[in-house]
Parts: sequence; C-alpha cells; structure tokens
Amino acid sequence: MTGLFLQWIKDQGGLEEMSRRADARAKLVYDVIDQSNGFYSCAVEPTARSRVNACFRVGGPSGDEALEKKFFEQAKERRFVGVKGHRSVGGVRISMFNACPLSDAQTIADMMVQFQKENQKK
Repeated sequence: MTGLFLQWIKDQGGLEEMSRRADARAKLVYDVIDQSNGFYSCAVEPTARSRVNACFRVGGPSGDEALEKKFFEQAKERRFVGVKGHRSVGGVRISMFNACPLSDAQTIADMMVQFQKENQKK
C-alpha cells in the first residue's frame, strides 16, 4: 500500500504538487473564515494554521451551539461527515487530506458562504 501511495504521489507531480494542492485547498476554506467578518472564527494565527485540518467556530469566537449543530446537519446533507470538532474543544474541523480533491474544498467553502448568508444576524 505504501508503495502504491508513493507512486500515486509521484504520478501526480511529486511533493511539490502535493504541497501546491494542500495550499489551494486550505486557502479556499481559510479565505471564507477570514472574510466572514467574525461569523466564522479561527483562533489559530494564520502562520500556524494547518493545511490539513481547518478548525473554527461558527457564530463568533466562542461559537453558537445551535448554529454549529445546524452547520453539521447541512454538511452531512452534502455528504461531509466527521466535521464536528474535538469533544473537549467543540467547533468545526474540516479535514483536507492529500486524496481530497480541490473540488471538495470548493464545495465546503461554497456551503460555508451560503450558510453564513442564511444564518448571520443582521
């Protein structure tokens, strides 16, 4: 399995391509967070953020349980599962591993934008 995976990475363009893809996926999600005017809140400084797991709260820095529950339900409807954050911290965790295509990151980013439009208090 390891050999097949390493060959796949090589066939895709190597580590440079994997890094480029990871940056692109993460940028899609973090841009939505950073441009949400606080609706989505990420406590991690931009220079320390993971390209694999984007963790954030919905509804402000402390999160809003009702909004986060609604977010999880809508994500599940779009077949994104396991987005609930760690049980001791809460919030949302979007995982974007190497096998995750850019289109999946775009889909979750689009969902986040739509969710904000529908749920942000005016």
